[in-house]
Amino acid sequence: MAKSSKEKSHTPKIAPLELKGSRLEDFLPLLPAEEQLKSYAANGEICIVGDYNNERPNKPTNLNTIRGGFLRYMVLGGCEQSPIHARGIGLLGACIQCEDFLDFEAIEICKDLKLHQCLIDGNIVLSGARTQNISFSASRCKALLAERCTISGNLVLDQGFTAEETIRLSASNIEGNMLCENAHLTDKNNSLIANRAKITGDVDLENIIAKGTIALTGTEISGDITPQGAILEGTPALQLRNSRIGGTLVWRSLRHVNGEVDFSGASCKTINTDGDNWMRKREGYYDKFSKDDEQKEHAEEIKKPDYVTKLDNFTYEGFSNLPDNCKAEFWIEFLSQQPEDHLLKNFKPRPWEQLAGVLDSMGYQEEALEVRIEKQKLQTGFMASHEPAASDWFNLWHWGQIFFRKFLWGPLVGYGYKPGNALVYLFGIVLIGTAIYHQAAKRGIMTPTHPLVFKEARSGGSMPSWCAENWVYFPDESCVSAMPSEYSEFQAFIYAADIALPVVNLRMQDDWAPRVVHTDGTRDSFGWWVRIYEWFLIAAGWILSLLFVSAVGSSIRK
Repeated sequence: MAKSSKEKSHTPKIAPLELKGSRLEDFLPLLPAEEQLKSYAANGEICIVGDYNNERPNKPTNLNTIRGGFLRYMVLGGCEQSPIHARGIGLLGACIQCEDFLDFEAIEICKDLKLHQCLIDGNIVLSGARTQNISFSASRCKALLAERCTISGNLVLDQGFTAEETIRLSASNIEGNMLCENAHLTDKNNSLIANRAKITGDVDLENIIAKGTIALTGTEISGDITPQGAILEGTPALQLRNSRIGGTLVWRSLRHVNGEVDFSGASCKTINTDGDNWMRKREGYYDKFSKDDEQKEHAEEIKKPDYVTKLDNFTYEGFSNLPDNCKAEFWIEFLSQQPEDHLLKNFKPRPWEQLAGVLDSMGYQEEALEVRIEKQKLQTGFMASHEPAASDWFNLWHWGQIFFRKFLWGPLVGYGYKPGNALVYLFGIVLIGTAIYHQAAKRGIMTPTHPLVFKEARSGGSMPSWCAENWVYFPDESCVSAMPSEYSEFQAFIYAADIALPVVNLRMQDDWAPRVVHTDGTRDSFGWWVRIYEWFLIAAGWILSLLFVSAVGSSIRK
């Protein structure tokens, strides 16, 4: 049934909802600094509070105090009685009383906000807000809570900005730069957390002092990240795990790093680094690569922090502004800054492969080669001590691989990267053999292998019997003329090469051999040693030849 007109007239009317603090009347009478802010904001000028003395205030006074609620009212755009200029709000030297929170949560700030050298006695809350350029340069607050915040310009926390508790920027979107130069972050647990944030510009951490961890895990940074001159005392100190840096990671001139630095899974375009700041893990390295002679003299007096750098799955395309003398030792030390566990028990091969590939692309082929060889050495040590198969002493296949890698593949051909080493070693043992066979020939140990030659000298044939005393250096000229002209003349070097080269036949080995018994029937001990070296030369020749062929094939495949 329809209601009567009388019933309708008694239906109560609901007044529109008005938030407290949305009108100027809610704040009257205004404090002196608030009157100033109202006047300057209308003209687009920076409001310098009445008793400002070029320093951030330490306590509220009658002339510098602004209520947090009034500031929020102004930031939201004021009203007809207190309009805001298009330039936004600028405030210098104020003490903002906010009763725990300066609350900008989930609001839209349509104009720039600049609070410079201000003392804020609570937390700044920007969670879920949308803002333009926002700056707290040289100001002080308890904490900055800005998760899921969207800033269409720059976020400025520089020039001595101080936060007593954590700065939280996780999942925020900063479409400009994040500038934290000379900021002081005093929370000893987590100084700055910006995990999964997106920053379109640069992240400037120059000369920042952070007592706790700076975490940018999974963060996208389109520009550079620059912690030059920073003091990072957190444990861990810096986390860039799985972050994406579109520009350069500048890692130089840091003043102090105390805890772990984690670049695992991160990527950047280039790394701008120097030996003095990256190479801090091991004592003594500072002397080796420092370019400052005065610093070298006092290197022992400088206490270097013992932090480590996680590099597993960290990718980059190159280096810039490298120090001088970046030879293989430098790059091996570069990767040795990783945790000891990543070098031994849980060996991580990817950082070595990544660096070697980059060095190749930069034209440092020899250095890349040494990095790859060092990787194989560590891999072999890991296989021998920490692979699951290493616990089984009866796993002959496993231990055979270890023996092969440790005593043959590694030392003789550089794990396949230096096949030429096999030829050098082969030439070396041939030279040693040359010296041995030369001495053997002088002692009469080298003898012809053809039985008719012996028969002629031993049974009253055409050769005098004394010729058998030394078949190379004959005791008499008559032996020379009696020797068959077609018989090979002994050459120590060719004989050693013929023995050592398994696939080459120089015919010297067919015609000559060392004897172990004198003509009078006594045993010749030196002859036995010559024969033993010959066996070694045969075995070594086969091993080195096969390793050379295998290493060449491996290099071609790589």
